[in-house]
Amino acid sequence: MEGRVTGDPYAPWHEHRFVVFDVETTGLEDGDRIVELGLARFEQGRLVRRWGSLIYPDMEIPEEATRIHGISGADVATAPRFVGAVADIINIARDAHPVAYNASFDRRFWIRALAQTALSDLSNIPLFDERTRWLDPLVWMRRLHGIWGKNTLGVSCERYSIDVGTAHRATDDAVATGHLMLAIKNDIYTVTLTELLRRQGILDERQDRERGEWFRKKGLPYERR
Repeated sequence: MEGRVTGDPYAPWHEHRFVVFDVETTGLEDGDRIVELGLARFEQGRLVRRWGSLIYPDMEIPEEATRIHGISGADVATAPRFVGAVADIINIARDAHPVAYNASFDRRFWIRALAQTALSDLSNIPLFDERTRWLDPLVWMRRLHGIWGKNTLGVSCERYSIDVGTAHRATDDAVATGHLMLAIKNDIYTVTLTELLRRQGILDERQDRERGEWFRKKGLPYERR
């Protein structure tokens, strides 16, 4: 069952309110944690607010992760733990539909972080409802440019002349992702948000299946990230 969609159910998807979500982490594995959160709120196709915070992860940040996003243990030493950022997240995310680039990655870390808190039920906010399907521009980039093409956020934004700002920093990545999602509206479908999410789900499953089959034919392990 999907989480509810806020706003006019008959309006084109790009007219809805969106909260774009991005994380930087200590790594890619299940035991890794968030070290930075970035959110950007869009209304009627315009950026109306951006917010970000470093997060104390209660673990060391490996050097290989720091080389990617530039965040070290010293940077997060006085940062709040995840639960300390929740009030700000609620404020910016209320009544907005979640978006993320490569959403399966960010959503996995988000849900795990929520599970480690003792928060009351906040499922009336789409971002906090685990049933909600997130919009993901990466799925649409793969449809437009091929699943084996170079579809990083930076490359995708270059195609649409969107400034990424500081790459691999959560707030700049969230802002860029929101602008990208809106920039492709003429390249995909002018449909309702519910219908776009349905079509995205079909595409996502097909792309994942094709990638998995290729890896299996090569005798290589495949694990979606």
